[in-house]
Amino acid sequence: MQLSLTIEFRRSISGHPNGIFRSRHVDARGIEHIYLATHMEPIYASHLFPCFDDPAHKARFTIHVQTTPGGPRRRCLSNMPLLSVQEDVAARRVLYTFAETVLMSTYASKLLALVIGDLDSIPGNSSEEGVPVVTLYAPAGFLSPESRAGDLALDLAVRGLRLFASSFGTPYPLPKLDLVAIPDFASGAMENWGLILFQPQKLFARDGRVVADCVLHEVAHQWLGNLVTPPSWNELWLKEGLAVWAAAYATERLSVPNGGPDSDSDSWADFVGDSMQQALALDGLATAARAVRPSDVGSGASALFDAISYRKGACLIRMAEGMIGRRRLLEGIRRYIREHMWANAGTEAFWMALASPEFPDLVGRMKVWTTVPGFPIVRVLVEEERDGGGSVLRLSQEPFVPSRGSFGSSGDGFRYPLQITVVTESGETRVEVPGPGGLAASIPLSSVSAFWLINPRYDSFCRVVYPAQHVQRLLAGEQDMERITKIGLLADTAALCRAGYMSTTIFLDAIQALSTAASKAEMDWVIWKHMVEHIGEMVVSFRTCEEEELIRRLEEFSWHVVLRRLCDLLSTHCRRKSGDDEIDSMMGRVISKAMWATGAERFLCQNGDATNQAYIRHIPRILLCTADIRSALGRVSSFANNPTERLEALENLGYILHREAAAEALTWLTEPGNVKIQEVLFPLQELSRRRVGIVEMSRWARKNWKWIQENMPLNMTRSMVRLLYRGISTCQNLEEMEVHFRNVDDAQRAQYSSVLLQEREKAADRIKWRERDSEKLSCWLEAHRSLLSSYLCYGHLN
Repeated sequence: MQLSLTIEFRRSISGHPNGIFRSRHVDARGIEHIYLATHMEPIYASHLFPCFDDPAHKARFTIHVQTTPGGPRRRCLSNMPLLSVQEDVAARRVLYTFAETVLMSTYASKLLALVIGDLDSIPGNSSEEGVPVVTLYAPAGFLSPESRAGDLALDLAVRGLRLFASSFGTPYPLPKLDLVAIPDFASGAMENWGLILFQPQKLFARDGRVVADCVLHEVAHQWLGNLVTPPSWNELWLKEGLAVWAAAYATERLSVPNGGPDSDSDSWADFVGDSMQQALALDGLATAARAVRPSDVGSGASALFDAISYRKGACLIRMAEGMIGRRRLLEGIRRYIREHMWANAGTEAFWMALASPEFPDLVGRMKVWTTVPGFPIVRVLVEEERDGGGSVLRLSQEPFVPSRGSFGSSGDGFRYPLQITVVTESGETRVEVPGPGGLAASIPLSSVSAFWLINPRYDSFCRVVYPAQHVQRLLAGEQDMERITKIGLLADTAALCRAGYMSTTIFLDAIQALSTAASKAEMDWVIWKHMVEHIGEMVVSFRTCEEEELIRRLEEFSWHVVLRRLCDLLSTHCRRKSGDDEIDSMMGRVISKAMWATGAERFLCQNGDATNQAYIRHIPRILLCTADIRSALGRVSSFANNPTERLEALENLGYILHREAAAEALTWLTEPGNVKIQEVLFPLQELSRRRVGIVEMSRWARKNWKWIQENMPLNMTRSMVRLLYRGISTCQNLEEMEVHFRNVDDAQRAQYSSVLLQEREKAADRIKWRERDSEKLSCWLEAHRSLLSSYLCYGHLN
């Protein structure tokens, strides 16, 4: 017996970007366009219609939308193709009816990722070769033939659909796929089945890797998350980790260039330098959560969207791939989809799909990694054999311990099931690394000075504590190493110095060795990019302390050992390549960010040689002339129809050296009509890297916290908390911030309590790092000052 239940439901449409919301865009002619859009994930479907808003509940939906007539650009989009349009001229009503959906979860009925408004479009391919019709939509004025905006995103969506259909062994199950840029969309993107919504800055980014990461991630979700869905939010890691892995896999397979001068498509080096480091940084905290969360997440589901679910999830997929191989991994994914399509299947079902007689313990091994937080460090010892017959490499593991003490549930003696690759002169082998108290894994070497590497592809989720001299030897280029190894080795060294496993002087030795080697080799943009990011992060961490002399010397080191060499190389490269303006501009912006973080812009401005002149034009005007704040604010407003230029103009607002200008820019951000709410964070990212910005931003945020909580969606509020704690490196600053949040309403604070715990811990770690290593750093910089003697330039800008 079947019953039909009719419910009349009424709800106001708000401007807050959750559920169904209103979005506004003013085009170049000053005409305002109003859009309606939806964002359902994780638990906002009930804002639009009564439902059991849970991934385990699936249904088919038939959507009818009644609205007022619009002009020729008016579009009404949903997950499925439009069946009919009926207009009642007398009543001024139009009824849109869509085809019935496939079986989907309510959060995937983001479906009612209804989009209504004036949209321009770029058609993609036809439905040939088993690929559905793909179309890109954007607000009026965003798409111009001259800019070719959207072409890359559309191309990646079409090719991504083909690749995933082949790799996953299942055709895309819907007849169409639309990509839509929404002006007020607060998330980066949302994988609505057949109707993916994007933040314009992601869809139209200059950097092809940014576009690829975003588009291919959402396209992968059409299978991994939509066709097969984890049974509950506590297993979010499965769909998000798979999608991050799949995007990197597709970026490699589709040869998406990295945006640098070498146009390299090595996506896994960037994965190790970015995604893996984000995962290890969050998972290394005492407050770290496990990948499979407790079952009672309830209304706190939005807190699960973090680097553990996304980045660590992808690292665990990649670690399984390292054990069983790419071919077996893809076979397992195909099996997982084939056996569970249109249904729900969780973590155990996925590992079961990957298991085989060759890997009988895979399920048990990976269960540990998804149910226990944290990761191990691998200790390495090189010993001479007593009989004089060579040397031996001994490996053991222990849980990574944050700088404050014991690590959660992973106490002394805990052992992670860890297989790792070891490379020696004799070749490559996989070994099992024992835990504390166990007999160390042993690998023979020809001598104490023989070449060896641990975890060269960084597919095992751990950090390796190398002897200091070996780090320098490897990064100095005495042996050929792949890019991914250099990036991972530098990241491990930086992180282990922050945590106290090594002295920070070892990191400076490593930077010096790698910079010297890289400046003599063929230009490798990816290595340089990660190098300047690490040195920039270190300077930011120490800049907020009061030790002016130490800060000045760190800035000198950053410029003369890293950034000046990079500018020289790029200048030579661009002359040889006769100048690709787009690539040149992109690299210049990365250098600008690094110079801002390290304080090196003062060297560029004071030295007038040809290298400096080649890149001085990339330093934002507001940095060179900070009194011209009104011009910079007006520049943001002038790019209403150009998301990439507008993003750059917003970021430039963060490059401010004077307190009054910073305060004016911050006030302007909160005035109605100046920026969209999701744009507020863009200038704050850069402002939080310098002391003036940190002080003014902290004052502004405390004063406007009620406005922040009322206007920002929860994911942005959490990001705001992270930015506020980012600049804290003294106990006094930390206590001031604690007092502020203690005065916040308990119910409001509970919504981002996990982020508060994480950021407090990070701030405390930075304070301990500074207290532990400041004196050693000062001595090292003084001892190495002769290296900089021909360049020293005095004066310090805060």
